[in-house]
Amino acid sequence: MVEDEYNRHRRLVTQIVHFLIPSTVLGIICLGYDCYNKSLFPTIAPQGDFNWADRPDCDFTTFSKFAAGWVAMDVIALACSLLALFLLFAVEPASNDRNFKKTMVIICIGMFVLAIICEIAAEIMRIMMFANKIGLHDNIDYCIIGDQVDAMADKYNMLNLKRVVKLTWWFYPFTTFVCGLVCLCLHSATLGVCLKIYKQLKHHMY
Repeated sequence: MVEDEYNRHRRLVTQIVHFLIPSTVLGIICLGYDCYNKSLFPTIAPQGDFNWADRPDCDFTTFSKFAAGWVAMDVIALACSLLALFLLFAVEPASNDRNFKKTMVIICIGMFVLAIICEIAAEIMRIMMFANKIGLHDNIDYCIIGDQVDAMADKYNMLNLKRVVKLTWWFYPFTTFVCGLVCLCLHSATLGVCLKIYKQLKHHMY
């Protein structure tokens, strides 16, 4: 590339950072919430006077699987963002060869497509959570203020059960849904810039 071509190329690549930095921050927020929420499930195993058989619609087994899915989707999407960031700003500038740059951009396109797929899957699962389609009782209060829950012999276990529900149905879902949706939009915009860079490299437009 001549100097003018290189400068135009670098400006396009630099635009990507305006999308990647906020999407990475929001992805870390989602991952932090999901990991914390998932970590509570081992502490709510039935103990004392509580019997899941008497209240099977308050079993958090299905929701625990959803939480594990969210953590997995968060990790994959975040890893894709960080890998693409590394390739575009550390590996790609190492050579001025057009074919090398095309290869790096193609890899980044693949990373962003994978991240978008994971974020779409996570958002669909969160919508299912909002619609209460994850195996819990229609009235979630039934599971956290019922006599059997309050009468659990292990009070620490009882409080952790209520903390899971509080995180799930109050602040937690709104925060992660919004952050995940914004990440999805930012990654879509980043993918658009990558496709533009690839098109220009392919057709020698600079």
